[in-house]
Parts: sequence; structure tokens; C-alpha cells
Amino acid sequence: MADQPVEVILISDNADEPRRLADLLNSAEPGHFHCTPIAPLESLAETALDAHGVALASFSPLPSLEQTQSLRRVAVALPLVVLAEADDPGVSPLLRQLNLPAVLPRQDGRWLPHALRWAMERRRLEERLDHAQGMQALGHLSRGLAHEFNNQLTGIIGYVDLLQQGPATADILEMCLPEITRASQRLAFLTQELRLFGRRQAQPRLFDLNEVVRDLAPTLTRRLKPAIELRLELAEDPCRLRCDPSSLETIVRQLVLNSQEAIDDQGHILLRTEIHQLEAEHMDPDFPGASGSYVVLQVSDSGHGMEQAVQQEIFTPYFTTKEPGSGVGLGLTLVQSIVRQLSGHLRVTSRPGAGTTVMLYLPAPTGLR
Repeated sequence: MADQPVEVILISDNADEPRRLADLLNSAEPGHFHCTPIAPLESLAETALDAHGVALASFSPLPSLEQTQSLRRVAVALPLVVLAEADDPGVSPLLRQLNLPAVLPRQDGRWLPHALRWAMERRRLEERLDHAQGMQALGHLSRGLAHEFNNQLTGIIGYVDLLQQGPATADILEMCLPEITRASQRLAFLTQELRLFGRRQAQPRLFDLNEVVRDLAPTLTRRLKPAIELRLELAEDPCRLRCDPSSLETIVRQLVLNSQEAIDDQGHILLRTEIHQLEAEHMDPDFPGASGSYVVLQVSDSGHGMEQAVQQEIFTPYFTTKEPGSGVGLGLTLVQSIVRQLSGHLRVTSRPGAGTTVMLYLPAPTGLR
């Protein structure tokens, strides 16, 4: 049976360009490609990307900020090849925003089939690498969970055995029951963390991050040590997001509780929100995301800070600086997992003795009125 043609989505701001690209592909390898033109780029929002195998975009001049945001959505969903003028000074920011190694010249189309196949193979290799790394992390995580569950269950079984040895006095009950309750609550919390860590489906809706933080503040304050102050600096304008609000609740809760562990005695934790516009020409070269509008959540603490070596490990499953039995090391791994699902980015800055700041950037939804 003949191979099925590759489904190619052709993207451009010029209505004639997709037709030219389709002719080049069909001329080079007749019958091997089935092309769907998208022009103007605004119609991309109505396109089902999962019905295609690869995307080919051509721009002259380079895409605008809004067009780049649309291309970012394509680059996440599909292998992407971009044709542009390689000597344009805006190429480097574009490559960084789309996570591409290079753009290809627009003039000669004889190599287009090879470029598309290369992009598809690159995506397959990336997915295999992600899967292999995920399996390695899962193995590490499983060993850590088994160790943590064993610690808590051993304590529960020991106290139950003590209660079964004879009539329980008030002193024995006062000693055993709180410990059994504490261990059971720890296991319940650990199970919830694991469920959230593995969750892929959510119920997205439009909400204001300020309201989530404001509603969580009383509960967080009760869980903090008495000498730790929780401070709020919330943006005056609504910080709207379109996702599952419970995901943001989990992020805020985990980051605040993690900050608490870094404060030995008296101190404070700051929750700050803002809407930030990142322009391509002014972006930090190390920032992994595309330019555009972001809702930013900042969590800062006055704790003891971290060495560089510790910062490099904080998102590793089961990595923890706590005493044995005090935590399984899933908190920040869970945060990172949720942020990736939301197409967001995390930045952590810390110095020993100067506290830690975590900056969470989430793309603001477009088209709001």
C-alpha cells in the first residue's frame, strides 16, 4: 500500500505564497504532500492543527508580534519550518521565540521536502528524548514515593501495635492518636500531590489570578509559622488567565509552603502579581518564551537562600533539602509540571543569605474585552 501523503499546513501573510509553496512541493515530489493554505494568518485560529503533520511558514518581512504569537502556538503543536531572509536582524529573536535552530531562505524550493522531513524527524527525536527522560524521572520518583510511604506506614503500624498490646491508658492514647493522624494526613497529602503531578486533563475557564491569591491568603496564613508574615501586592487591573484555577491554587500553595521552609525564624513571604508586556527587542536573551503579554506571579521570601548547586536541582523529582521524613521533594516538580502544561515559564533567583524569588510567567489570553 502506498504511503499516505504528508499533511502540510502552509502559513503566510501573503495570499499568493502558500500557492507558490504548494507548487514547489508538488513539483519536487508529486503526490507526497497534501497542502492546506493559511492566509491571512488570522485564519489560523480556526485551524485544527492536530489534523496536520508539519507546518511550513514563509514571511517577508518577518512576522509581527501578534503573528509570532500565533506561530508559537503552531511550533508547540507541530514541527515547523520557517522561510525568511536569514540576514534580517530580527531572525535571532524569532528563532529564540519559536525554539528553532535556523530559518531557511525563501528563494530556492528544491530542498523543501528534505527540510520538512528533517523537521518531522527532529520532533520525533525530541519526543523520544522527552519520553526517556520522563521514564527516568518516574523511576526516581517511584523509589522516593516507596521510601516515603514506607516511613509513614511503619509509624502507623507501630503505634497501632502499641495500642493493641493492652488496655490503652489516656497517656498512651494521647501519644499514639496524634501521630497516627499526622502520618495519615501526610499520606493523604502525598497522594494528592501524586494525582496532581500526573494529571493531564483540566477544566479551563477565565478567571482573575488576583482573586485566587486573595482567597487563598487566609488559609495560607493559618498554615504558616506565627513569626512569618504573608504580604500581598496585587495588581490593580485584573490578571486574567484561561486555565484550571485549581492549578494556580496548587502553584501558589506549593511555592508559599516551600518558601516557609527556607525561613528559620522570623521573616516574610511576598505574593505579587502584575501584567507584563515583553517586547521582542527588549527581551532577556535567556528568556525561553515568546514576546507578548504575560500574567506574572512573584513569590519572594526572606529566607536563607540557595547555593547555585542547589538551584540546579530544585525541580528534580524527590530532591529535597529537608530532614528525612519531612518531605518527599515533589512540590517544585509539581509546580514545574503544571507550568509547562500551561505553556508558562519559571525563573528562580537566589543567593545565600538574600532569600529566593520565583517568577512565574503565564501567557495572557488574547481577544479579551
